[in-house]
Amino acid sequence: MSFWDQDWDPNPDASPPEEPRFVKSGKFTHDGKQIKYDDTARADLREIKRPISKSSSKPWLIAQLSLYGIAHKKSDPVATIRDVYSQAIKAKKFETPTPEMQAFEASLAEKRKQQLREHEEAVEAWRRNQFSEMATPADEARLNTNMFLAKYFCTDRKPDRTKQKDPLILEALHCSYGEHLAETAQRIPGLKVHVTNYISVIGWEGTLDGAIDAAFARLVPLGKECNFDSLTEEARFDVNRFMQKYFMREGTKDVPDTSKTGKPLKLYCSEKESNKLSEAVRRVPGLHTGYIFPYMFIGWDEREVAKQVHNIKKERLREEMQEMAEEEAREEEERAAFWKPHKDFMSTFTTSPGPLTLNDLTGSFLAHCPKIDEDWDHKDLELHIQPPSSSDAHGVVAAFHFGVMHGTMLLALSEDALHTFAEEMAHDDPDDDTTDSENEWAGCYNGNKRKAKTMSASQPQAIRRRLGEMPKPNRVYFRWAGMQEDTGDPEGHTENLENCGYLDFEPSKAVGRGKWVWSDMFGTDKKLDLEVYKVSNEVQMGGRSLCKHLVPWSHWGEAKFYKYNKKWGCVSARRQWAAVTTSFPVLLLRSRSAAGPASVSRFYCLSSSSSSASAPPLVSLSSPLLSLDFRRFASSKKKKSKMPPKKAAVQEKVLLGRPGNNLKSGIVGLANVGKSTLFQAITKSGLGNPANFPYATIDPEEAKVIVPDERFDWLCEQYKPKSKVPANLTIYDIAGLTRGASTGAGLGNAFLSHIRAVDAIFQVVRCFDDAEIIHVEGDVDPVRDLIIISEELRIKDIEFVEKALENLKKQTRRGGQSLEMKKLKEEEATTAKVLEFLQEGKNVRHGDWSPKEVEVINPLFLLTAKPVVYLVNLSEKDYIRQKNKYIPKLMEWIKTNSPGDSILPISACFEERLTQFETEAEAEEECKKLGTKSGLPKAIVQMRQVLNLASFFTTGADEVRQWTIRKNTKAPAAAGVIHGDFEKTFIQAIVYNYSVLKELGDEGAVKAAGKVMTKGKDYIVEDGDILLIKAGAARS
Repeated sequence: MSFWDQDWDPNPDASPPEEPRFVKSGKFTHDGKQIKYDDTARADLREIKRPISKSSSKPWLIAQLSLYGIAHKKSDPVATIRDVYSQAIKAKKFETPTPEMQAFEASLAEKRKQQLREHEEAVEAWRRNQFSEMATPADEARLNTNMFLAKYFCTDRKPDRTKQKDPLILEALHCSYGEHLAETAQRIPGLKVHVTNYISVIGWEGTLDGAIDAAFARLVPLGKECNFDSLTEEARFDVNRFMQKYFMREGTKDVPDTSKTGKPLKLYCSEKESNKLSEAVRRVPGLHTGYIFPYMFIGWDEREVAKQVHNIKKERLREEMQEMAEEEAREEEERAAFWKPHKDFMSTFTTSPGPLTLNDLTGSFLAHCPKIDEDWDHKDLELHIQPPSSSDAHGVVAAFHFGVMHGTMLLALSEDALHTFAEEMAHDDPDDDTTDSENEWAGCYNGNKRKAKTMSASQPQAIRRRLGEMPKPNRVYFRWAGMQEDTGDPEGHTENLENCGYLDFEPSKAVGRGKWVWSDMFGTDKKLDLEVYKVSNEVQMGGRSLCKHLVPWSHWGEAKFYKYNKKWGCVSARRQWAAVTTSFPVLLLRSRSAAGPASVSRFYCLSSSSSSASAPPLVSLSSPLLSLDFRRFASSKKKKSKMPPKKAAVQEKVLLGRPGNNLKSGIVGLANVGKSTLFQAITKSGLGNPANFPYATIDPEEAKVIVPDERFDWLCEQYKPKSKVPANLTIYDIAGLTRGASTGAGLGNAFLSHIRAVDAIFQVVRCFDDAEIIHVEGDVDPVRDLIIISEELRIKDIEFVEKALENLKKQTRRGGQSLEMKKLKEEEATTAKVLEFLQEGKNVRHGDWSPKEVEVINPLFLLTAKPVVYLVNLSEKDYIRQKNKYIPKLMEWIKTNSPGDSILPISACFEERLTQFETEAEAEEECKKLGTKSGLPKAIVQMRQVLNLASFFTTGADEVRQWTIRKNTKAPAAAGVIHGDFEKTFIQAIVYNYSVLKELGDEGAVKAAGKVMTKGKDYIVEDGDILLIKAGAARS
């Protein structure tokens, strides 16, 4: 094992002396900041003067009397102590401590300073002792750079050339330590450092040549010892010495020697390193190069060099073909597994004679949609068709789960029957308590029952036009409505005639193929293929099935969603709507009876997902004899109008995190996963330190990136201003994390403190294989990497919250009924709740916190409370072809453990290559040639979304500027972003939106159309607003 494969620790059992917490005298302590008595701090005068309650504790009263130097007897009963305390207040003895107490406090403070000085001396002695035990200069440099430089190159903090005249060769010095050494050595005039991955040289200017020659010669034996490619490291160490050794005549610098190296040399290098080598090779006549990442060949025979490159291409093609064959084999296995339930069913299935009937449809089906498979990699789709409610039913209802969404489907044997069945089902809403006279949701949505009736005559023609098909035998028509699986957003509704389709069943009646329309996702003109294969004549919902229950068709109505929207707000409406659709226990099916049209309603009860696993359904769908009949009686009397219920106050959800306008995001991840490379690409800067070793980044780098926004570009084109100021986002490149970072391993403590300073996280996870790029865990496993980071952040949060809770308990222990004590107890309860939440293995950002709880959580700056965007770092090949073997498991883990967090595929190496083009046009041409595009703009925009940011604009001939605010910011606060005084002196805002300006063309047209609004202090600025702020004069 080489030293690269293990963590270096000179003495793992040694640790510096611990800093004493305080200096003590009796029950008095001093920590350098304040004096305490029996671990109770001195209260201020305002708290002292509060009335003494019966619950005021004796220890607290004694502590305050002692801290102010007021005479008392500790053995007296509490009533006596209270009297002494009250008399001291009346005598104004609490306004300042007694002179004796002040002198005693000053002496304790001086003792504390002396204690800290002694501790510093002990730590320094411990460091010197550790340093003296180091065996080599490399170990000394690695342990303490300042001591190393002082020992060999300085005297009394001044350069001393007489101390170490000859340069030092430092082997086995990790490059991260070497970079730190080089940075520190720059402060010493005349001291030079030559740093590489495996060997470094340090010495005085003018003396390094001989040592560099010796270090260069040492690379070959060192490569055998440490198991690295010495040929590549020689080229990295010094290009000129490398060229001299292998391609130049001895004793000369510019005379080629073709006899020196016969076969082409094979090096491992990045594209930048290859460019540097190519420059050196071009200066040698007859020498040729060939490059195919990450290999570079240098040789005299051009054909042989080209052959080596060709062989690698050929091998890669073979590997790709093998990978494709393996992928096809896997797909064949998946197809076989998909078909097995259907084949098993068909082996015992007997087709019923006669034409297709509704009863023939009853059962469970596997479904397949190539478009869903292609875009979302969902293969196991399900359709569960319920039995008809009666012998003369117009249609049947079904539950479906298509991976990315689920919902309810209505099926019928003709378009007219489907139309009639949909009308019947739309009115059967067991949860609809809204009358015609008090429909408080009216006008909030496009389409209601009356509207559905007025459109009913044209509905069959609409379906026929949409699908472009004429009636066929054994054809089943359907309509569907549902919601997205991840977000809970509605996908179509019962009044939407566009979401429809058909299935043509084979004579076996067990296989159907057809088309369907998903209008919200793909538009109304795109017809998607759909196939269904029967696996059972019984409905098999629940258990392992993705479908747990059947949601009533009427529940997917547009009115229903906007009802929740008005009651709970847009986001809450989706959650409430999703909650109801996933726990609805009753399905209402209407059927016609012989007594009259639509006079009987039949209720079928299904087992809810929230019921006990052992409890059977209340009424089985397969037992129509158990159905219950209810008569409807229409009243001729006019219903009395009811007073609408009092509207509950809508409680705004307070966001976790700081509500500032200049928010920061950090790029984090395990060591050596491509963070610094991505940072340089996204910021288009030379900051950061990308390298093929862990912890290449030590201190965080900061850069601002421009947020791409076509609205800003359009406004600049429209106004042609003298000054253009776009929005920007601050990004930090943070040192890599490793297992055990929460306990200080690696650069753990520094890493975690840097994360605490940012507002959101770009978490980079490596999803590519490359033997040349070191992985700190040994192999590539993205899910394991995510678990490591998640656990380390959570463990550090637990440690931090435990300390905060301990401090709160100390303060609440003294008791009392003051408002401040009540507030402290509320903070203690919230902090304990957060601790329990973390100990359950959950991230704070996924909790449902009240506004008061958020006020307690925000000052803690917890790591797991920060929003996250996962950047999946792929190879350039996988990014272009949009396929990667690690992504399915990665997405499954994120969906389970970090629901709602964003995932973006990206290729750091591809983005780095794009930055090397001279112009943006060349980079765009390269993307166009490869059939892809950069993922960086989307990453920046996505980060703004998770930070809940919005923009407003100020425009004019002098300047067009994009300002950044948090969403739901009111006009005065938005004005304060422009200038702090504007928020205090705000009068009004002249407002119109960018979309209106672009639609009408110019400001004059906007004014003529009456679209310019004057808004006051309560106006919430919308994303894209163009503002003109009117404010008064600021007070001096």
